[in-house]
Amino acid sequence: MGIRHAITALLALLVLALPASAVAAPSTGAVVFSRVTQHTETKKVEGEAPQPGEAPKTETKTVIEGGLFAVRDGRLNQLTEDPADTEPAFSPDGTSIAFVRGSHLFSVRADGSGLRQLTSGPTLDTKPVVSPDGRLVVFERRAAAGAPADLYTVRSHGGGLHPLTSGAADDHDADFSADGRAVAFVRTVGTTDAVFSVRPSGAWLARLTRTGGVDEFEPR
Repeated sequence: MGIRHAITALLALLVLALPASAVAAPSTGAVVFSRVTQHTETKKVEGEAPQPGEAPKTETKTVIEGGLFAVRDGRLNQLTEDPADTEPAFSPDGTSIAFVRGSHLFSVRADGSGLRQLTSGPTLDTKPVVSPDGRLVVFERRAAAGAPADLYTVRSHGGGLHPLTSGAADDHDADFSADGRAVAFVRTVGTTDAVFSVRPSGAWLARLTRTGGVDEFEPR
């Protein structure tokens, strides 16, 4: 299986130790990352006039802001305005970004336009990876936090949701081959990990390793 172009991954800690991740576009030199900031605001309480000699009544609230940001050549551009936007993944040509908002997948152009929701429903969808041709996104789908994941694909512009794996095993850490003809991933059953591959159609599931007692992760 070929090895795709390396994508630089960064991890930063921001205000109050809230995490932000960054991914570089291999073809444009831009870096996209998620950022969350938190601050307090104090305002006068409207509709309540103070008594003579009393200071105006105020209320203080915590404001959380954030979203996806892109930086290139020292210039910063905010792409989205939802602090729940995380796990950005560039398309190989750098023109679009798949990401997670809350529990669903979305995509947006690299300039912040063209926001699309790719998945919906009560499930928890995470870890998007865009195929080499930019047409598909493979991701992990869970019934709830902490539940085992199955792998799915969806078209990068929405629609065409398709399961790649199913069952009680936890399938995760998916990645496309360089030619886009296969997806490598880790299957965890109990305390045993093994590397598998499958076609983007869900066919030709194959187990690649048998190493009991060894943790395996992030195949590329």
